[in-house]
Amino acid sequence: MRNCSLLQRIFLSILSSIVVLFTGCEKPGETPGENRIVDIQAPSSFPFTRTLTDVQGRTIEARVIGRDTATVSLIRLSDNKQFQIPMSKLSSEDRDFLLRYPIYTPATGKNASSQTTGFARFLEARIADKEAELQEVIEERSGTGRHTIRGRTLTKRFRKLNAELEGLKAELKNSK
Repeated sequence: MRNCSLLQRIFLSILSSIVVLFTGCEKPGETPGENRIVDIQAPSSFPFTRTLTDVQGRTIEARVIGRDTATVSLIRLSDNKQFQIPMSKLSSEDRDFLLRYPIYTPATGKNASSQTTGFARFLEARIADKEAELQEVIEERSGTGRHTIRGRTLTKRFRKLNAELEGLKAELKNSK
């Protein structure tokens, strides 16, 4: 900054003050810290267990097995009953948490008689999805050179999918 003129230094000082000023600004009517995005680490995929809270404050311990735009599919742990809850009935914290997941509709019946049966069908559907995805990667990889960037990327994807598929198959075997 030694070679800067006085006018340039004043301009940089004002600009940095404006940046600092607007960095901490809230929206009109917003209290400080409200509506801040908190990076909550969501599990990597369905299913997972979570205590969900509705808008009235009631809680349910459940295995979440999927969601679509309006509902969440779950299995209640207390009686292994499977059902869907409208997202609008959940607390805003749980809605925000669930919206971090991709839409996934499990291929299960509306009222599965047991957690194992519904969960096993869910795993079978996931395995079928992963096998189809793996087949696509294999086909694309066969037409690509192994030492190209695309070839190496596909090889990494192939290994990752294969590991996920083996994990799902092991989990299915343990759930039966």
